[in-house]
Amino acid sequence: MNLSSYNVTGRNYYFVRTERGAFFDTFVQKGYIGLLWNEISKSMLSSLDINNQDLRRLLERTHAVQLSRQNEVSQARTISTIINKLITFRDLKKGDIVLIPSAGTFNIAFGVIDDDEVYSQLDENPCQKRRKVKWINQVTYRRLDAKFAYIAKSYHAISEIDQQYADVINAYMFKSYIDDTHGAINLKIDKEGPIHYRDVNTVIQGIISIANKYNEKNGIEGNYDDLEILVNLQSPGFLTLKSLEIAGKGLIFALALITLGCTQQRSREEDSQLEQIKSDYSIDTDEYNETIETLDSLRYQP
Repeated sequence: MNLSSYNVTGRNYYFVRTERGAFFDTFVQKGYIGLLWNEISKSMLSSLDINNQDLRRLLERTHAVQLSRQNEVSQARTISTIINKLITFRDLKKGDIVLIPSAGTFNIAFGVIDDDEVYSQLDENPCQKRRKVKWINQVTYRRLDAKFAYIAKSYHAISEIDQQYADVINAYMFKSYIDDTHGAINLKIDKEGPIHYRDVNTVIQGIISIANKYNEKNGIEGNYDDLEILVNLQSPGFLTLKSLEIAGKGLIFALALITLGCTQQRSREEDSQLEQIKSDYSIDTDEYNETIETLDSLRYQP
């Protein structure tokens, strides 16, 4: 039974443009993101400084046509923006979260930075400065939470996403995750049409019951009085349960146990493991089965 969770402590979140979708497929298929402004080489990135006059003059020359249509104040702002975006790209940390849009923002791809520094490569893609990315998920925009209207509105090549959107982004990426204060689980629900409160309540109460059994057996004093619930059930959608980290471990255990129970084709070994765990943790069989049946009716995707 898999109890692993993604640790999002200290992670930052970024939205990276793809030249109106032109680079989207390449980024996803080849596992990277990139920026243009090729006049700034990889070797120059370490000395980037918004007050570096030589650098500013270089950018003024290479962007002369664009800048000619602007007044002096706007020109200075444009140059500063380019330098700041390059600095942001350079300073991405391994484990940071990146989102990229396809043409027309039809799809959004979600990934994790998978290297420690910028690398440079010459090929058919003109973005020479790159960062490796492990792509986790890709979702049709119309199926995303309404909050993504704010996330995707930035027109900058790369922009940091406010931390207030972290939970909703994590919900589309990880079945469970932890940070330095909380643990959370996400249940993907694929049922089309209305979803009744009683079904959602049955699932939540069933999960809490399992989590409490885990806490009792492991001497964890946490409870779920602080339980946060994030719901996006716009057919399909997800249900997120989030609690303080010490009690969050119980939620993660409950997710693993119900995922095993919802697996359609279990091996004999998995069946035996499931029954042993239920016995070891004194799981109420009737309540557990009701939770599984309800999740099946909601088309939970384990």
